[in-house]
Amino acid sequence: MALDTLLKLAAAIKNQGGRLLLTGGQVRDSLLEASIINDEKPIDNLSGQILNFKKQGNFDLVAFGLDWLEILQVAQSQGEARLVFQTQLSGTKKPSLVWLKIGTLILEISRPREFWPDSEIQTFESVWNVVLTKEKLYPKDYVQDELKDDALGRDFKVNAFYYDLLEKTILDPLGSFADLKAKRVSLAHHFSLERDPLRVLRAMVLISRSGFTADKDLLQSARANWPHLNKVVKDRFWPEWARWSRSRWPHLGLHFLKDSGAIAFWPELAAMIGCPQNFRFHPEGDAWNHTVLVVQAMSELPTLIPERLTHWLMAALLHDVGKPVVVRFNENGTPITKNHPEAGVPVAKKFLRSIKTPEKIVAVVAKLTRWHMELAFKRLTTEGLRLVARKLAPESDLVDYWAMSAADWNGRRPRINLFPYSLDEYLSPVDGERTSPKPLLAGQDLIAAFSLTPGPDVGKLLSQLNSAYDLGEIKTREEALAWLKRRGLGQ
Repeated sequence: MALDTLLKLAAAIKNQGGRLLLTGGQVRDSLLEASIINDEKPIDNLSGQILNFKKQGNFDLVAFGLDWLEILQVAQSQGEARLVFQTQLSGTKKPSLVWLKIGTLILEISRPREFWPDSEIQTFESVWNVVLTKEKLYPKDYVQDELKDDALGRDFKVNAFYYDLLEKTILDPLGSFADLKAKRVSLAHHFSLERDPLRVLRAMVLISRSGFTADKDLLQSARANWPHLNKVVKDRFWPEWARWSRSRWPHLGLHFLKDSGAIAFWPELAAMIGCPQNFRFHPEGDAWNHTVLVVQAMSELPTLIPERLTHWLMAALLHDVGKPVVVRFNENGTPITKNHPEAGVPVAKKFLRSIKTPEKIVAVVAKLTRWHMELAFKRLTTEGLRLVARKLAPESDLVDYWAMSAADWNGRRPRINLFPYSLDEYLSPVDGERTSPKPLLAGQDLIAAFSLTPGPDVGKLLSQLNSAYDLGEIKTREEALAWLKRRGLGQ
């Protein structure tokens, strides 16, 4: 059991003169799940039972009072352990955490973060000068406090709670409980984003996951620091976007992205702001407003296939990125975005690859972007659905397409009715089939059965045969052969 393992580890560290604390999102989410923010219970006397230890491996552990070698030695007494090093900007390597495996449980233990007094930090560049300086010169009146230093070195106050595993108490060195009760995201320190510009994106993710709002200082700091995202290694982007795609309120994170100005870092997204749409179909406004609503609608759909949620949310985000490329106006001044699905494919791929998205997800999003308008405002038919299934294959299928269609429909305001089809109703014309049907006959079958010569004519016959199948005119291999004979083959 994870809790028992953590308690044994905490006791072993205490025996060496240290102290092991649990911190970060695990403590924050446990406090929220326990609904204590509406109670008047003192924050430092909460039972350890409020913590949810079911998500094994999702622990942020800090060992106070020990150096790296001492932490490693304690860890090795509990299980398989090693010291992990991180390459710094200077090209040197520095210890970053102790990796510990106990059975199937994997833990990462760090030392307290170092706090840099304001006198040492004036600009983004000076942050890295401090990082690379071997010795820090603190002001004479500064008294080092490892717990508060670690808290100040974190990103946001709501991530700076600590739980003492042995004493079963919550520690709140920054007064973070006030932010938790106010459902607010504020900086742990006003230089938090300078220390790591990726935290601009992490703020978006935290807001999306918690439903909290950003305070004015966070917004102001994000506006000043988002340009430094170009100094972040691109490999760090995708894990944050993936977490965003699995959040409960992803549309709130998009609002933050726009309000903070950070959306400008991704011009493919920023171009949708102000891109006009036909008011008849989009009373909600520009392409960005529509996109945010589609993302919200997608997150509200039944999670039928959890492992596809990331594919769906990224498709919702990018399905209309082609509109700014093709938008024009007719003689009446009405905006027209014809062919935006085709135009959106390279734009979507460019964005996804800039954040190091896995290629399997890129392929699905590209297919949904390209074909998302294929059945828009059309009556569902067997032929239409099977034709789309063929176009989506093999990367995607009609379940993905239903989700995209439903979210796109529901992402319009004001709307009169929700998307009119459940998934079962949507697939009923194809008897619940979600993938492209296998061909009844292959080219070699036609060549062998009717003594045909390989060439373009065989391909045309297969295309006609597939269309007949899609229309429901034939259902079996035997019916397919008879259908071909009726057209003069084999005579």
